[in-house]
Amino acid sequence: MGTNYYTIKNYCEHCKRFDKEHIGKSSKGWTFGFQASDTVGDYDNWLENIKSAEKIVDEYDTEISVDELIEMIESKRYERHNQAIEYPFAAYLDKYGNSFTIHNFS
Repeated sequence: MGTNYYTIKNYCEHCKRFDKEHIGKSSKGWTFGFQASDTVGDYDNWLENIKSAEKIVDEYDTEISVDELIEMIESKRYERHNQAIEYPFAAYLDKYGNSFTIHNFS
């Protein structure tokens, strides 16, 4: 069981619409699993994306600060399980050892 995290951007106070992008998932005992996209493919890209977001929320709409998210991601970097190592057909490692899944997941 895990928790998914999302960036919220372009929030409109008037109509309450916004853009939501899947950052990735935190699961107990696993490294943080990032969602790769056409524009975001490594940790440095995600840091830029996360820091430019209006807010970060989990799948339950609980807000988390950028610093809290980064601390959690980095603290899990050396967990026992890593998607890219255990499922190399579906994920890859960036230069920091972060796991990036190519396919959409939740």
